[in-house]
Amino acid sequence: MISSKIIFKNSILPALKDSYVGDTSASVSAISGVSAVPTLECATEASISVPQQQQQPQKKPMKDIDKLLSVCGQKKILSFDDVVKRFNGSSVYKLGEGVFSEVFCCEDIDEDTEVAIKVMPIEGKKKINNSDQKRCHEVVSEIVISSQLSKLSQDNHNSPVNSTDSFIKSYGCQCIKGKFPKMLLKAWDTFDKTNNKNDEEKNKRPTKRLFGPRQLHIMYIYECGGRDMEFYNFHDAEQGFCVLHQIVSGLAVAEKSLNFEHRDLHWGNVLVNDNNGVVPEMFTYTFGGVAHKYKSFGTIARIIDFTLSRFSHYSSDTGETAMFHDLADVSDIFEGDAEKDYQFEIYRKMRKQLGNCWEKSDLKTNIFWIDYLLDKLIKKVIYVGDKESPKHLGFIRKMEKLRLTIDNYSSASHLLQDFFHTDGAYDISSHV
Repeated sequence: MISSKIIFKNSILPALKDSYVGDTSASVSAISGVSAVPTLECATEASISVPQQQQQPQKKPMKDIDKLLSVCGQKKILSFDDVVKRFNGSSVYKLGEGVFSEVFCCEDIDEDTEVAIKVMPIEGKKKINNSDQKRCHEVVSEIVISSQLSKLSQDNHNSPVNSTDSFIKSYGCQCIKGKFPKMLLKAWDTFDKTNNKNDEEKNKRPTKRLFGPRQLHIMYIYECGGRDMEFYNFHDAEQGFCVLHQIVSGLAVAEKSLNFEHRDLHWGNVLVNDNNGVVPEMFTYTFGGVAHKYKSFGTIARIIDFTLSRFSHYSSDTGETAMFHDLADVSDIFEGDAEKDYQFEIYRKMRKQLGNCWEKSDLKTNIFWIDYLLDKLIKKVIYVGDKESPKHLGFIRKMEKLRLTIDNYSSASHLLQDFFHTDGAYDISSHV
């Protein structure tokens, strides 16, 4: 089972606030007991040292569930049935699924907007797709990282130097208890009938036999970001190349702001949306204080799922905080067949690059996943337009040429500046 080990260089986590967690700031003192000492041999004493004047008397450790409730801004666990009352039952449909979660899209009646909800069972004894359920302390990092990445949004004026809309916007999270409501089961069944996956690849139906009335869940609430890249119908490779640019620019901004590494950016974690033809004509971002604007070609991309991500955050008030998932003692994730999916080779490349020390920061891991996405854009994604058109073939060749040199880049920031910020980034004349 993947374990979450959180290093606090100053025993303080960034505060969280949003519409779903009320007016609670999830104070760090409430959750700083997750891990206050290094748990990896490669974690040096300096990396977690606390200035003497800042050390506080030892307090009675909080239970993991209390730490999670604090991050969610809750005083008690909420009823699953009560929480979903704010959603319009007739609007619910299933977007997709992960190893540990089910994802639905629905209308939030209270906020009068469409949202995505990701429901993940936690703390139960029954396995999910042959994997142990996540524990409370393991989901805290994703909640914090999601909040920090949302703050990079361009409509958040706190990020004038580096900003991006390439990360899914988080509206908060809630800790809930109970069996799956009928409205979500109905949406699950509809998705199951139209999904082409075989039975071995599908999640088990979340019936009350699997998740009873005492089952705990964490519900993440996000904007609806579209369909994952694996099932999205691109018109041509120009759109694919534009989505790659949006992903690279988002990673680059997060690298500069948070020293961010995604560490699990497979094509199921990239959402693409054409919003039925109604999307901004341009996509924009700010990098190093310079605003950039490019044609969107009718598609907007969002990066999701930060379960395995690493980031560090510094402020004058809180000092530096590093969060990561330790995969040092995990074996399953590194044993997949790369002949079936290049994704499994990326995990092994990360392990080698980091020396199996997952506390370590190395932005090269983002390049590994960009290479993986290039492979999918060239060979696997669905293109419904003319595959023999000069424009489509030109962008395919451009991406093929980029793959030949991708290992020369040290980070997404490096790639963005040296490739996408050149005058010929979208020029395919030499590839036609």
